[in-house]
Amino acid sequence: MSQCDRPVFIVGAARSGTTLVQSLIAALPGFYSAPETHFFDELMVRGDACDAYQVHRPRVAPPARVSEAHLLESLRKGAEGFLRVPDAVRAELLARARAGQLTPKEYLCSLMENCSPAGKGDRQRWVEKTPTHASYLR
Repeated sequence: MSQCDRPVFIVGAARSGTTLVQSLIAALPGFYSAPETHFFDELMVRGDACDAYQVHRPRVAPPARVSEAHLLESLRKGAEGFLRVPDAVRAELLARARAGQLTPKEYLCSLMENCSPAGKGDRQRWVEKTPTHASYLR
């Protein structure tokens, strides 16, 4: 089983201890902690703006395909959080998104498999936390 089959998402309100939980889990053998990806922020539907704060509306499932615009914004937000996506991987993701062939699962798996530190191997479980992901819980 690859790390893509069992990611760990830590969700919670900002300033509630999610970074501490992330750090504790990442210290365990077999886990790798990624920077905040904001993965769901760009893929899921959003509600109306409310006093300059974007209110998120949960959705039962992510869209079937990742659009080029959503991919670019997701990669931009990830880079702000220090997520380093190799150029070749970024180019492949963009080509698949432009062709309408990139699924959210393929995108997430690509991040997990290509953004882990070298030498960690397939057996590492990806630990990711982005506090706003809590708004997508049902």
